Amino acid sequence: MSADDRWGFTPPDDSWVVEQELPTLRLFRLPDDLLVINPQRGQVDDEQTARVCRDALRAYAAALERPVRVAVLMDNTVNQTAGARDVWSSITPDWYGCCALISNSILSRAMVSFFNGIRRPVVPTRVFATLDEGLAWLRTQP
Repeated sequence: MSADDRWGFTPPDDSWVVEQELPTLRLFRLPDDLLVINPQRGQVDDEQTARVCRDALRAYAAALERPVRVAVLMDNTVNQTAGARDVWSSITPDWYGCCALISNSILSRAMVSFFNGIRRPVVPTRVFATLDEGLAWLRTQP
């Protein structure tokens, strides 16, 4: 499996910098300090992977000295466990500013919207069909 096959995503240009590559995901930093989370194909977001990602985001926010704005490419994630949802519900706005969830799948977007209605996100969170739409929204957020 090639690197692109593993990740299912190729950055659009050289301005996207791999901020951190973890065993199951990559964090890209864009020139305006937005972060894009790119899970590997077939990713199961469990408590451990969520904690590793959360800690990386928290460290990045500390380096920036402000909350992070994050886009998550959801289509590679096949499942998210209750433990992962508990980790993500424990984020705080002092280091995590907002989140754009990106999915090409109408079903995935509907499921995320449903779960966000049940367990209201702690920070502004929206679901988008395209990365461009999600990044545009993130750029309007403080």
